Amino acid sequence: MTLPRFTAGAVGRLTFRDLNEAFEAIDQLRKATDQKLEEQMARRRIVLARITGKQGDDYSWEEIERVSGTTYQTRANGRSSAEGTNQYANPIVGLGLVTLAIGDNVAIASAYSSTGQLYYVPLAVAGGGGAIPAIVLGSTSEGSGQWLYNCKEAIRQGGFWIQKPNAQTFSARNGAENVPDASGVYGVGSRIIGNLLLLPERQPIQNNVVVMVSTSSDGVRFFSVPNGYRIECAP
Repeated sequence: MTLPRFTAGAVGRLTFRDLNEAFEAIDQLRKATDQKLEEQMARRRIVLARITGKQGDDYSWEEIERVSGTTYQTRANGRSSAEGTNQYANPIVGLGLVTLAIGDNVAIASAYSSTGQLYYVPLAVAGGGGAIPAIVLGSTSEGSGQWLYNCKEAIRQGGFWIQKPNAQTFSARNGAENVPDASGVYGVGSRIIGNLLLLPERQPIQNNVVVMVSTSSDGVRFFSVPNGYRIECAP
């Protein structure tokens, strides 16, 4: 017999979420094999979650379950960070060390604050936490030879890179644009020799180019690809 799960209610600090966690732990113990109790409890405290929002260093989330391969779906009646209208009642806390993006899948473990608030910490990230291939969808000039790029995670299919289904669009910057052009030196170090009708003009990375995108510790997504230049020589 499986114990029931609740979707609302509380008595003081004891909420329906606490009961659900306790009942699920009991259900897991009933299914226990010869594993040690500590191992059973450790396994119970880990949750697979998908990031649904970001607020400062807190992330809202919903529980997911594996369908097959790398495909995951929202778990019916699963846990989440929401409580009533508060989407961040039991958030994932980035601890200032982990940067997540909406749509990322992450393994999390539960913890309690000094006031008894339930929150979660990330254990591992599947997608978005490291460098990922992404397709450039467009760019917006920020002046001084820099652009903000719209990107979407890419996958390889039929010999071509395509946009990953259901992936979120995100913004990224090109690290190669961090260095302004100097007199006579352009881009990542090319020196132009000869008479020019116009100075070389830096161009944005072309749409549909695939780049490897990483995330800095302060949450900025970036790639580094040398820009092309428009050059017109004097006749």
